Amino acid sequence: MGEITIVIATYNRPKVLQRVLRTVRAQTVQDWEALIIGDGCDAETGEMIAAFRDPRLRYVNLPERFGEQAGPNSVGMALAQTPYVTFLNHDDYWLETHLESCLDGLKGGEAPFYWSRAAFFTNRGAAPERTFFLELSPPGRTFADLHTHKFFVAEPLSSWAARRSALEALGPWKLASQTGLTPIAEFAMRAARHGYEVANGAEITVLKDNMHVPPPIYADPADYAERWVRMIEAGQGDAIRAEIREDIWLSEALELHRRPAIERGDGARVDPLRADRQTGINLRDLEERARGRAPALLNRTLENRTGKALARQPDLAEMIRFAKGALG
Repeated sequence: MGEITIVIATYNRPKVLQRVLRTVRAQTVQDWEALIIGDGCDAETGEMIAAFRDPRLRYVNLPERFGEQAGPNSVGMALAQTPYVTFLNHDDYWLETHLESCLDGLKGGEAPFYWSRAAFFTNRGAAPERTFFLELSPPGRTFADLHTHKFFVAEPLSSWAARRSALEALGPWKLASQTGLTPIAEFAMRAARHGYEVANGAEITVLKDNMHVPPPIYADPADYAERWVRMIEAGQGDAIRAEIREDIWLSEALELHRRPAIERGDGARVDPLRADRQTGINLRDLEERARGRAPALLNRTLENRTGKALARQPDLAEMIRFAKGALG
């Protein structure tokens, strides 16, 4: 079973997922299991995973599509049996010390959640195959910051790790059709309501894909990542970090990054976190729902990524029961 479970939601990106799984297998910590939850994938995804012949890679393909990660992530959380759980997007990459950093951060303090640091890369100019590290996740992030800052403060999910008991206390992720926020923002704000703290790692251990390619995005094989994956397999994460530092210096000099320092103040008339804790009402969620964003945003994102739309999202409890039966 391992000490930590890796939950990976995926949909029809077998070539990209194959590289991602190679970075998982290259970790300095090897006592893990990966629950790969297919969101109604074609047969090629299962065939690729089986080709690894690694019993730690456990694959369940759901019979109905959620069209997003929140559903498969909740299924993976429900299946996890280990003391610790972490998440990995199917197009992000872990440097070889990522799991080691997560476990050190969770075991070394009282916080039930841990966020490692991520480097976000995008296109260098208009060329889709040339990459450029544009920004880093800011240090010192908290769950409460989601009440006053953009959703990407909590990104990427690939940098999250947690005690399974804390995830169980919070319950499943809300689906995109159930919230006016992004599911990652809603989940972080719910954690803030519960008073959970998050420890922040200082070391960069995640490479987050923010490339701009023509839709459907999932048709892109992401061959640009192969060089990094081979370096990770060779234990050369420090060389990648040196490359990141050089690019970040340039992006900051040119003021290209989108992440200003997190600022906190008491100038607001209504403290949104206090309101959330006292009333259970998320003011930002209400505002976005009033704009009618939830279903429309889901299908816009889905069409851009996969070229397909979704009539409805399946029942989460039914999908969890299916997955438990499939894994035995």
